[in-house]
Formats: sequence, structure tokens, C-alpha cells
Amino acid sequence: MPHTIRGYFLIILLIVLVGYAIFAGRNYLRGLSLAVIEPPDNASIHDSYLTVIGTADRVSHLSVNGAPVAPQRDGSWSYALLLPLGYSIINIEATDRFGRSRQIERAVYYSPSATSTATSTNKLSY
Repeated sequence: MPHTIRGYFLIILLIVLVGYAIFAGRNYLRGLSLAVIEPPDNASIHDSYLTVIGTADRVSHLSVNGAPVAPQRDGSWSYALLLPLGYSIINIEATDRFGRSRQIERAVYYSPSATSTATSTNKLSY
């Protein structure tokens, strides 16, 4: 009888340890999480200054167009860009500590509005 109780105890202990290991490592098993909130894909922008906003969880490196970005503690991040005229691709890439990576591309089209062109022309003329 004592060997049976010890056997049951060891099986229960093993099940508890494996369950705890899966519970503790579930986020790492799922991998990183990356989302871009703004701008939406294929957006038409009328201001050359654009702030890219998103969230990232479980990442060790985050970059926008190759420039490193530091997420906040809650996972939110933002990066300011100055857009050239016309069509631009914004590349957001994240890598976790295991080397797994995720990439999101957003296409935007910048064309200044008639009012912003008139305003900027008035500011430059003397």
C-alpha cells in the first residue's frame, strides 16, 4: 500500500509541475504580438507629419522603417515620420527574444490639401 500512495503522489506532482510550466510559459509559446492602430493601410494623408501608433507585446526589438522604437510598459508605441510627396511604404518589424519576427507594412499616399499649400506658400513669401 505505501508504494501505491507514493506512486500516486509522484504522478500528481508531475501533472502539477507540467501544468504549471505550460501555464507560466503560455505567452512565450504564443509568440510576439504586433498591431498597428494608425495609419490604416492605403490611407490618403494630407499632412506631411504622420505619427504611426501601435501595440507590441513580448518583443525584444521593434523598428519602424529600420529605426528602433521603444514600447511603453503597457505595450503601446508611437513613431513620428515626415512623409515625402506621393506613395510611401511604412515597414514595422518586431522580433522576440527567441528570434521569431513579425512584419507589418502600411501603404500611405501623401498629397497636400489646397489649404495647406496656400498656407505654406503664404508663410514662405516675403
